[in-house]
Amino acid sequence: MFVSGLAVGILGNAGFFRSGQLVALPKIQGLPAPHPFAISADGRTVIGQFAPGNPFVWKGRSIVQFKPFKDVFAHFVQGVSADGSTIVGKANAGFIWKLGKSKSLPNKGTFCVGVSGDGRVVVGQEEWQEPLGSEGSVTNQKLKARGLRRGFIWRGDSVEVVPEFAPLCISLDGKVIAGVHTEGEKTSAYVRSGKQVTALPVPTETSDSVAYAINRDGARKVGCVTLESGSTQGILWKGSDKFVLLQNRGASFAVAKTVTPDGSWIGGFAGDDAAIWESDGKVRSVASLLQSAKVATAGWQFESVNGITRVGNKLSFVGWGHRNGKEAGYFATVELVR
Repeated sequence: MFVSGLAVGILGNAGFFRSGQLVALPKIQGLPAPHPFAISADGRTVIGQFAPGNPFVWKGRSIVQFKPFKDVFAHFVQGVSADGSTIVGKANAGFIWKLGKSKSLPNKGTFCVGVSGDGRVVVGQEEWQEPLGSEGSVTNQKLKARGLRRGFIWRGDSVEVVPEFAPLCISLDGKVIAGVHTEGEKTSAYVRSGKQVTALPVPTETSDSVAYAINRDGARKVGCVTLESGSTQGILWKGSDKFVLLQNRGASFAVAKTVTPDGSWIGGFAGDDAAIWESDGKVRSVASLLQSAKVATAGWQFESVNGITRVGNKLSFVGWGHRNGKEAGYFATVELVR
């Protein structure tokens, strides 16, 4: 196993970014500020929640409430395809919505968490109270007794159970999934490529690890590790045997939540600040990144980056923060010079 050293540098070239924009996501009167969860790979569709159970879709103009099942009160969205045409989440049960048509799993204990770029492969998790497979099977009984959660892969009309871990994300090409395996009080980041399931490498002093996001071909995964010292640090996995610890900017708690399709940029937070990392671990706050691109940030406090993508030289990202002391979701872009 190869371990890259902790990156401590800061992006220093003031001309690294050129021009950009910052937009506060619009609100709907009477509802909380929109909290973005993800952005499509083409950068044109943002999904999220106004409040738990009340999701939205934003495509650059008006923001709309998203409730494909009219007879279901609470909806939750979690993943979006590359072109924004497919959205997955939970409404009583795991669902997939594609161009106005919706389909849900029969099991109310399911939750869809990610979708491939073409919208054809969906991953999710199931609660043990209502298993997808045979409840009486020896495997199910053993896993349930050990307190484990398991996942599933949904393709068309077929559902494949993933008993080893609970998926949290899927690559855009639909070939690699990553997530977390829980046993007792310990969680570990896992990845599955084809039929091969592997625990992702971590520093020796790690107590827990989670993989939250994955790039286009599954070669790069991001998440966090909790060290025995008690601090939590963002991490980038390269392949199945290498990792880079991401700089914390002095914070004791940092998480990498999202990665661009090409794996070159990572978003998340470090302490109370939204952070963007390069793939070598170098970090910059969202505020300083936007300011270097001559984007006005007065009145903003950026707290997290929840979705990030790159199309050509344009880096687009969404997240959460405060604007003039009030909660606000944001959408931002910068042009890369190199």
